Amino acid sequence: MNPRTNEVIGFLQLHAQQDLDNLRAEFPDFRDLLQVGVKMGDPVQQLDQELKAKGELAPEARKVLMYAQLTEKALEEMLLKADQMTVKLRRRIKRAQNVQFVSQIVVAIGGATLLSDIGKEEDWVKYAAGAAALAGSILTLVVQRLEVGTFSGGNNLTSVYDDLIELKVEAQQLQTQLKVSLEFVEETEQWKELEKILNATNDITSDIQTLWDKTR
Repeated sequence: MNPRTNEVIGFLQLHAQQDLDNLRAEFPDFRDLLQVGVKMGDPVQQLDQELKAKGELAPEARKVLMYAQLTEKALEEMLLKADQMTVKLRRRIKRAQNVQFVSQIVVAIGGATLLSDIGKEEDWVKYAAGAAALAGSILTLVVQRLEVGTFSGGNNLTSVYDDLIELKVEAQQLQTQLKVSLEFVEETEQWKELEKILNATNDITSDIQTLWDKTR
């Protein structure tokens, strides 16, 4: 079994280097596995009876514990970053909505001015209506810019926000699964469950990082 860990370790190196260093210090025998580009290694084997007799965790049991802590730290950091992005995106969405509201008022005023002065030939009337229409158009462009921002692929603030909420919910579910696995799953099955959770965590890590880069 070779769960994927590159994204998780890379994410911690960027955002929680101290947590990663602490894990390397706590598990020096697995320090090489806590590097980008390294896979988890061999499947779980029999516990080392000599270490077990001393009351110490055998190597494979320590490996499970180490990777469980790695997964836990990564999920905690992802949820922290998700919360920060949620606040930032909400502000940007509210700002875009406010500008859009103002632009709609300006356009409405321009249209009302034009309708109420039909038949009048004063230049100022024409200029006022034209200026209002132009201002409304400019504000509409501003709204579009605020909604799209630096996002590519046709994404706007709302779609990015929706993606973020989905990833946040998925990370919370993985947190719960990890806790249940460690507390209630039989020891012989923990490795398989941890592998699934770690793979899923690794998969969403790259998506969280992509959104983080977009919303900075």
